[in-house]
Amino acid sequence: MKNLSVSRKVYADITSRISSALSHSAASASEAIRLVDTYIAGGDAVSDDATAMLAFNMIKPELDRAMVRSQRARERARARKAAKEAGTPDQPSAPAETRMDVAVPEVRLSRRDRRALQRAARPRKKNLPLRKNSLNLQHERDRTHHTPGNA
Repeated sequence: MKNLSVSRKVYADITSRISSALSHSAASASEAIRLVDTYIAGGDAVSDDATAMLAFNMIKPELDRAMVRSQRARERARARKAAKEAGTPDQPSAPAETRMDVAVPEVRLSRRDRRALQRAARPRKKNLPLRKNSLNLQHERDRTHHTPGNA
């Protein structure tokens, strides 16, 4: 299929997964792939093969997400093409030496590192002295209790 409503990578992944999952039944595998092709083309995917329908229904939500992603990507590409034809570039055409994003590679932090940076950025609380309440006073009395021989 030349004009897919999903990317070729997604289509290849889905068809290979269906083929490997239904390798025990070649007829069900080909029927499930036919259902995927019909659904991608905008048709109603219906079959009498229960195994093929099960495989298709398990893949269908993933197909829906991929179709939406591809539609958005095509819209962005059309907008870029229209902007290019109109003569307004998407980004300023500054020399590579003056652009900051060229010199600095992207650094991806792990979740643990991001959390550590957040903790370090938070202001630290001051340690306040404990208030004297009845429990603390009782504890101090127990610690400073004099034995009869020491007094």
